[in-house]
Amino acid sequence: PAPSYSSAEFVGLERRSDDRLHADVRVTMKNTGIFTDHRIINLSSGGLFIGTDRPLRLGTQVELTLRFDDPERVMTLRSSVIWENSLDDGKNPRGYGLRLSALRAEERDFIQQYVRRTKKP
Repeated sequence: PAPSYSSAEFVGLERRSDDRLHADVRVTMKNTGIFTDHRIINLSSGGLFIGTDRPLRLGTQVELTLRFDDPERVMTLRSSVIWENSLDDGKNPRGYGLRLSALRAEERDFIQQYVRRTKKP
């Protein structure tokens, strides 16, 4: 059976106000001693979506390393899983949404500028 969630598990989940981008940024995740590499499907200065057949549980803390190519930059950030899609409905990719936490102003600015510069009109 599909898991069900209470609204309390989505505390702090608000409408997106930042620009978002379907990005080609490499991500390495370090979680409970497991390292995995993914490509970001959706990126903003507040969070990101990673497509995977193995979604993580809500609330899971994840350390991310983002590797940008242009301009070249590596950022190691903390995040937490705020939603997941484990259904294979053919409409939306399976994976999970991560909220970036404790971003320094300079990191947030870099991501915002990257999204604006890379976003297709």
